[in-house]
Amino acid sequence: MEPQWVVDDEGRICKVLGCYNTRTGELRISKDLADMPDWLLAYVFTHEVKHYVQDKFGVISYYTNISGSEKEARRLIEDDAEEGTKRVLGRYTNEVQATSFR
Repeated sequence: MEPQWVVDDEGRICKVLGCYNTRTGELRISKDLADMPDWLLAYVFTHEVKHYVQDKFGVISYYTNISGSEKEARRLIEDDAEEGTKRVLGRYTNEVQATSFR
């Protein structure tokens, strides 16, 4: 995956380390993670797999339908993915909690 950048809700420019495409079902991980700690690769991969699971079980559609805006739907989807990722990666909890992904 080529480097991508986004502006978060607080106006910060952030590097995208992974993404899941709901249209194609493709999960992409940045090659930049090869030079980063293993726990970060595990976190990003697990987070993106969580989006895959959300998609397959209709969670993304559900949050999109119940929220009042795309921004609110994205927040609900990301919060759910982050919570699930931290549960799965319990042994990395200290490193994940010490890092801001937003």
